[in-house]
Amino acid sequence: MREVIATGKTVEEATRNACAQLGLAREEVSIQILEMPVKKLFRSIPARVKATAIGEEAGEEAPAPAPAKQEQP
Repeated sequence: MREVIATGKTVEEATRNACAQLGLAREEVSIQILEMPVKKLFRSIPARVKATAIGEEAGEEAPAPAPAKQEQP
């Protein structure tokens, strides 16, 4: 199961960063918010999300594409 933890100024930005790291579209990942962004006087705490690829079983890798068959003349 592929998963990443990403950060961003907002939850949406953190989600976009996680999708980019996985190389998947938003519809292909499950998002769990780990930490909401907080703005404090002298610093801000970014949002943290955990993104997991949907449809992949634990330990299962994506199947490699089959090599194209070449016809002999």
